[in-house]
Amino acid sequence: MRFVHFIKVISTMTFIVMIASCSNKEKRNTESIMPETMTFPEKRTVEIDFDGAEPITKHFKKVGNIIFDEDTEEIIGGIQQMIVRGDTIYAVDPAKNPGLYAYLKDGSQIFAYCNQGVGPEDISSPMSLTINDTEIIVFDMAGTKLIHFSKDGKFQKSIDLPVFALAAIEDKNGGIWIDYSNQEYEDLKLAWKADEKSDPVPVLGVPDHLKGMTTVELVNMLQLPNGELRYLPSLEMRIYALQDGKAVEAYELDYKGKWPSEEDFKAKYASNDWAIKIRNIPVKIKGFAENDRWLVIGNILNREKTYITVYDKQTGKSTTYIDSDKSYYHPAYIDGDNLYLTRQDDSIDILCLH
Repeated sequence: MRFVHFIKVISTMTFIVMIASCSNKEKRNTESIMPETMTFPEKRTVEIDFDGAEPITKHFKKVGNIIFDEDTEEIIGGIQQMIVRGDTIYAVDPAKNPGLYAYLKDGSQIFAYCNQGVGPEDISSPMSLTINDTEIIVFDMAGTKLIHFSKDGKFQKSIDLPVFALAAIEDKNGGIWIDYSNQEYEDLKLAWKADEKSDPVPVLGVPDHLKGMTTVELVNMLQLPNGELRYLPSLEMRIYALQDGKAVEAYELDYKGKWPSEEDFKAKYASNDWAIKIRNIPVKIKGFAENDRWLVIGNILNREKTYITVYDKQTGKSTTYIDSDKSYYHPAYIDGDNLYLTRQDDSIDILCLH
C-alpha cells in the first residue's frame, strides 16, 4: 500500500513583492559548489524544545516576500521543495499542478514543465529536486523514475527505478539513492546504485517497530548548496549524510520525550490501519532545510501548532520557535543567512537567521 504523508495543496499565487538581501552585509555566494571529495560530518544532537519555544515573528527580521506570477499558462500550486541559484528559484509541485518550475526572484516565471501522464517525458508527482552544473534532476514518484532536464527546463532523459521506490535522489557522481520506506516484506529501507545501470546495493534496513508503515516525509531527501546529500528516513528521529554508497548519521533529533517510543509505535500505530492511526502521532516532521551554517527543521505538535527549530552549526546551539500567528507551512530553502518559509497565504517569506 502506498500512503504518502504529503503536502497541503497550496492555491495559486498572484503578484510580486521582493526584497533580496538579509542585511547590509555582503551577500554570500551560494552557487552550487561540487567538491571532488566530501567527508562525513560529525554526528550532532539537535534539541527540539516545544515547551520553551519563542514566537517566530518576534525573533526574525523579514527581509523579503515572494508571490509567484499567476499570469501564466501553468501556475505552481504547492511547493514541496525549492533551490535558489543566483537570481533563479527552481521548485517542484507534486500535487496541485504537478511539474518543475523556475522563477526569477521578482516572481516572474522563466519556465514550467508540466507534461502530465505516464510516458517517459511525462511528470506526475515530482519530488527530491537536485541541480548540478548542467542539469536539473527530479524524482517522479508516480512514474518511479528520475527525470533529467536542461537548465532551461527541457527534457533530457528519464531513468526507470524499481516499482516500489517511494523517493530517490541522484548524487554528483551519478549514484542513485532509493528510498523504499518501511516496507513490510523486505528488510530494505535505503539502497544505492553506483550508476543507472548498476544493481541496487542495500544501505539501511527497516526498523522492526516501523515495518509496513510505508509513508514518506514531506521532504526526505535534499541537496545542500555544496552538493552534499541528506536523508530523513520516515518516522525516525535522525538525518543521514549520504556519500559513496554509505549513509552516516549526521543529526540525532532530541524531542525531549515527545516522540513516541518503539513500544508506542508497536502498540498504538503499527497495524493494518496504520495509515489512519499515524495521524495521531503527536509530532510530525514538516520538512527541513540545510546549508553550511544552518539546519532548520519544521514540526507540527498535536496536529495544530507549527514550529521551526534553528540549529547553528558554528555554535552548536538550537532554538525552537512557534508559529503563533499560524502564518507558515514549512522551511523550503536556506540561501546564506536567508531562510525561505512557505506561507499559509501561498507566498514565501524570507527571514534573516543571523
